[in-house]
Amino acid sequence: LPQTFHLSLHAESYKVIMTLLTHCDNTIKTELLYAIRRKFLELSRTKNGNLVAQKLVEMVPAQQKKEIAEMFTIGADEDELMDTGKHIFGNRVLSKLCEYSMCVEALEDVLMPAIPGLSAHAHGQHVVSRLIDSSDEGAAMVIKSLFPSGKPEDTEACEEIIDALPESTVLASLL
Repeated sequence: LPQTFHLSLHAESYKVIMTLLTHCDNTIKTELLYAIRRKFLELSRTKNGNLVAQKLVEMVPAQQKKEIAEMFTIGADEDELMDTGKHIFGNRVLSKLCEYSMCVEALEDVLMPAIPGLSAHAHGQHVVSRLIDSSDEGAAMVIKSLFPSGKPEDTEACEEIIDALPESTVLASLL
């Protein structure tokens, strides 16, 4: 287990960790998580590590899912969440977290102010989209973040965000 982080980084060995997560019991899954918890954000931003991080989120019990989400809030600042959400690999892990209500709840305070910036970024849009698709609460969080007061100036700010989106994204959302 001490080598979990290093095994997760390499194309030749990350599949060993993926197989363990698929076939072992919750105790081993939790031990694997605790072996990498201090480097989870770093792992999330690597080509193979993000796959392991996503699998961990998917396979660990609910309590550990919430603990993973809290790794993005405790000891991490808003910029770190934003950077992860905009990262080519990190956005996938953050998107996976948005699939689970207990994770969305744990992330809410740092995710709310990040939504406008994420929605205007090519990789960040995946996180916002997953948040909207995950639940009514997630969709409400996005609406509240983009339109905090419901006043016309909020609409103008949202129009600026939409204008910054690639045309294909806007069209796909309308279909």
